[in-house]
Amino acid sequence: METNAEGNAFQHFKERFNFETFAFAQGPAPAPNTFPDAPFPDATVNPSKDPIQMYHLGMWFNSFKDAQKAGCPATQTPFNGEHDAGGFRC
Repeated sequence: METNAEGNAFQHFKERFNFETFAFAQGPAPAPNTFPDAPFPDATVNPSKDPIQMYHLGMWFNSFKDAQKAGCPATQTPFNGEHDAGGFRC
């Protein structure tokens, strides 16, 4: 989402999940280490996991520096392609 000069943004989201939307992994599988030098390096094995329901939309800043500029904590999280997203709670 793009923000204006005051840091305000507006967006409509339509959810497409229902109580039967879930993710799971039947067993471990190899995974590429695409970002070995990232603050949160990629795992090289996807772990198995039981089914989990998905009901929430999470949002993060593209970088921890963007979060800090918006007055939020400059906490790094792995939730973008470079693994240096900014925390979403502020």
